[in-house]
Amino acid sequence: MILSNNTTTWEFVNGDCGYVEDMESNAVYIRVVRTGGTARIEYIKRYNEVMYKPWLEGKSWWVTIGRREAFVIGEIEYMPVRLAWATTVHKSQGLTLDKVQIDIQDSFFGSPNLAYVALSRCRTPEGMTLVGTPGNRSELRLLRASVRSRQ
Repeated sequence: MILSNNTTTWEFVNGDCGYVEDMESNAVYIRVVRTGGTARIEYIKRYNEVMYKPWLEGKSWWVTIGRREAFVIGEIEYMPVRLAWATTVHKSQGLTLDKVQIDIQDSFFGSPNLAYVALSRCRTPEGMTLVGTPGNRSELRLLRASVRSRQ
């Protein structure tokens, strides 16, 4: 699963799934299920920056980020991909996924908000699979209402 957006060509977006086709030292090539194309995913670098000179000398440096300059007191570089076998509803917030399997037997589906978040992750109703049985009638009514609101 890809965890970033390509905002210039929209070749891939946050939540796209695919298959690793090739790897290099600084990139991975993923065949994106949604588009059928192959996307080159590169490392992303994030900075922890402040606009004033930090107290700790030697622990920070001045850097230009885009059009602005700041003192960077830390950075991380990571590959924005994750194995997509399972995730929680909370961690999936903000993602749009092509295929979703949702286990509805948990009592948390008694909350209409969490049920909606879980059900609304999927791009289309055809990509959604529900497993399990709701615990009681009120949970079933909430689940039906959430599914209707998505159609």
